Amino acid sequence: MKRIISLSVLAMLCIAPLGCTKSPPLEEIAAGMSGITDMYTDYKDIVKNYTSRFLKDPYSAHYDFPYPPHKMYVQDPFQGVFYGHCGTVSINAKNSFGAYTGTKVYQYVINHNQVIYFKQVN
Repeated sequence: MKRIISLSVLAMLCIAPLGCTKSPPLEEIAAGMSGITDMYTDYKDIVKNYTSRFLKDPYSAHYDFPYPPHKMYVQDPFQGVFYGHCGTVSINAKNSFGAYTGTKVYQYVINHNQVIYFKQVN
């Protein structure tokens, strides 16, 4: 059940930003997708290293990767189109007072071993 909900959330996150924006032309999509390398086996470490920059206590963080990222593009109405491996991660970490903040879900896109898009979705 958790996996179905997670897949539904990912599909919604990747499609929802397209609501009021025009999709990129097929040629642009093909060109953007051709530059994507194969699946990263260390995607969890890549995301954890990226998020450690903005967490108050990165060592206390609990990460949940419901499924591996998939090759696709994400279109953000304000930032443009991002090509890479798209996935979601749930993070629960401590704040400045030492209390856990509650789980927050983020969408990320990895390309060439780095996070190129990271946005909170809830």
